[in-house]
Amino acid sequence: SSTLRLPQNRRQDPRPRLVLGGWLQRDLAHALEWAALTHEFHMTTAKKPTAFSRALTPSAELAAVIGATPQPRTEVVKLMWEYIKANNLQNPANKRNILADAKLKAVFGKDEVTMFEMTGLVGKHLS
Repeated sequence: SSTLRLPQNRRQDPRPRLVLGGWLQRDLAHALEWAALTHEFHMTTAKKPTAFSRALTPSAELAAVIGATPQPRTEVVKLMWEYIKANNLQNPANKRNILADAKLKAVFGKDEVTMFEMTGLVGKHLS
């Protein structure tokens, strides 16, 4: 016996119906049940934490910008961009460059960095 039920006539279900013979209908039903069970299983298993999702503690210099609470790398970069945009620290001529204020200069070590350099320099301040 199968839990999959196909409509018997068009009055029950106006959609086009799939007409299959005995063993094919049974095998299709089992395949659909198995797919539902395996999908349900995969959705309930917990994912392993990755290097990106692991919370890291910022250094004192970086904590002055984003706060002292441990954050994943992705969240640290997001918080850095929020700080940069809130303080209007992007170079007006080239928005990919970041002009460091006093707090950011302690993190970057120089007056201007590209957005690509920023991620590498910020990574040195996470442990």
